[in-house]
Order: sequence, then structure tokens, then C-alpha cells
Amino acid sequence: MTARSSLRDLDWRALLRDAPNGYDVGADDRAALEWHAGKGAATYGELLPDAASALLAWLAPTTSDVFVDLGSGSGRLPIQAVCETAVGRAVGVELSTGRHAAASRARDLLASAMDDDGRAELAQRLELRCEDLRATALDDVTLIWMSSTAFPEPLFAAACRHIDARAGRLRLLATTTALPPPWDRVFEAVGSLHLATTWSPRTRVHVARRRSAATVPPIAAEAAT
Repeated sequence: MTARSSLRDLDWRALLRDAPNGYDVGADDRAALEWHAGKGAATYGELLPDAASALLAWLAPTTSDVFVDLGSGSGRLPIQAVCETAVGRAVGVELSTGRHAAASRARDLLASAMDDDGRAELAQRLELRCEDLRATALDDVTLIWMSSTAFPEPLFAAACRHIDARAGRLRLLATTTALPPPWDRVFEAVGSLHLATTWSPRTRVHVARRRSAATVPPIAAEAAT
């Protein structure tokens, strides 16, 4: 195989066909995840590759964007973002050590097919964090994805609170469940898509943006502080 110098030249789907997935994690890892994040938090699912392409096309990231997947599992979406779009940087945040290891293995498989220039680009544009999504740095983030269907309600609310408090540059927030009160008034819906996921051929994806401070209802503004 000829080493590639650009991520856009990689056949990443073929390279990752036999890579570890987010389902094959141990019982201890699952138990630790649910202890930290709540019952049900270890449940796994992700966008199918063609659906991920559709989402990324809708979000249309540019070189000035930072895209973050909160709960990134095996890292497929951040990897797809750097391989298929011009996004400046893509970040995967995953609390499960097993799933983070799977994402790291996928990144290493990409790196093995690239030359020095390609590996430098990969290192610059793809970041994988083994962290709690409720505490991860979001200062420079402009686009956020959460596959939130299996999130326990307290986890989803805490994630929304953290995004509101820390993602000051946010342009768009996409989730697989509607935002709960009061966050549905802090962020306003701008569109929706129906995309194929591992659990449904037509999962509704909700896309929202932050309301301006002048239009946020007082109760929501108080809840956001």
C-alpha cells in the first residue's frame, strides 16, 4: 500500500473495517461507566457511515471549526470528520477506557497508512480524550455532536449545562434526542434530519444553536448560570 500524505486520500472505511468497535468492552468497564455517568450510560450506538457523511455535510465544517463528539465511543465520527471535511480539528471525548482504546487503535491504523506529512496532519487535526464529557474543555469548540439516546436524564442535563457554560464559540449543537427544559429555551431549534443509526434506520437528529442573551427567558438564563 502506498503511504498517503493527506487524510482526504485515505480509504478510511477499508482501513477500519476490522478495527475494534464500541460494543466489545468488558463488564468492569461497563460497570465503571454506569457508576460514573448513570444507569444506561454504557449502552452503545452510533451513526452509520453514510448517515455520518450526511450530518457532516449539513454541518459543513470549515478550517476555522472545532468539532467535538461528546461520547465518541470507538471514534468513528471524529475520524470521519477529519477524513471527509475541511474541519480544523475534530475531538472525540469518551469516558470508557475500552472504547477510548478502540478509538486510539483506529487512529493508529490510519497513521500506519500515511507518510510523515500525513501523520503530522492527523496529529494536528484529530484529538481523542478519555474524559468525562461533563468536564472536558470546550472553549474553542464550534460544533458539537451527542448521540444522546441512551444518556440518563441527569447526564444529558449536565452535558447541556456544561455546553452552555463552557462552549462560548458554539455555532451548532446536534443531538439524537430533543433538548430537555430549560435547555430547549437556552438553545433554539434550527432544523432536524432523519439519519440511520445502529439502532434505527430513521433516527431524528435535532440541530440547535444558542439563543441570543436578549431572547433567553429569565428562568432559562438563571438555570444556565
